[in-house]
Amino acid sequence: MAKKTDLSLRISKIRGVFCGDDNRKFAQELGMSEQLASSICTGNKPAGDGTLNKILSAFPRVSKVWLFLGEGEMLRPEPTISVEHSANTAIGNNVGGDVVQINNEE
Repeated sequence: MAKKTDLSLRISKIRGVFCGDDNRKFAQELGMSEQLASSICTGNKPAGDGTLNKILSAFPRVSKVWLFLGEGEMLRPEPTISVEHSANTAIGNNVGGDVVQINNEE
């Protein structure tokens, strides 16, 4: 059995966080065999750039810098949505040439 590398440890952590350490689910998310996914997590097979990019695609919150270099936090911050309130909101749904105007009275 190969010694776990820092990279294989990071990949194992991703499997734990996103798949509850379920290797079958992890392999399905990456589109690879369970055996290959397990081998990558144990360090028996190295993870190439293609595999790392699959991980980033399957788990978009994972930081690329953390995955590739082990620097920083594992997860990127979740995006926040700012909603501004306007008294008059125009909806640009052009139905029959009319623009619908909604007045929000408080």
